[in-house]
Amino acid sequence: MICEYLEETYPHRPLYPADPLSRAKVRELIVLIELHVELVARKLYGQVFFGKPVAEEVKQSVEKDLAKGIRGLRARAKFCPYIAGAQLTLADCTAFVSLPLVSLATKHAYGRDFLEEIPQLKPYLKMLGERPAFNKVNEDRKAATARATK
Repeated sequence: MICEYLEETYPHRPLYPADPLSRAKVRELIVLIELHVELVARKLYGQVFFGKPVAEEVKQSVEKDLAKGIRGLRARAKFCPYIAGAQLTLADCTAFVSLPLVSLATKHAYGRDFLEEIPQLKPYLKMLGERPAFNKVNEDRKAATARATK
């Protein structure tokens, strides 16, 4: 996996904690965000981003499954100041890329941002966005969106 390659190639800038339990918790957050939040919300992307209809039973299923995933995320996220604690980790990279999509998808599909149930999330994402590398991701995302909507 590319993340392990980066971790071994650039050990002076680790994205995983040194402690095995802390590393496992970072991996848990990544899986939770990717599989139980973003992947669930992805079922809405056809409707939200491409105007394709989504069946009502799919929307109901997504709403139910997202509620579980968000509860799990809220229970595990630390926001001290990063999602896994004091150190910037790969879980922060995952959160920064995935969670804004979930917010956008739920706002458009249901009329409300499901992630507002985690009040620390917006200030946390704003803080990450102030870091140069994360800011660059935002700039690239905006440029890609602009190109796609032409």
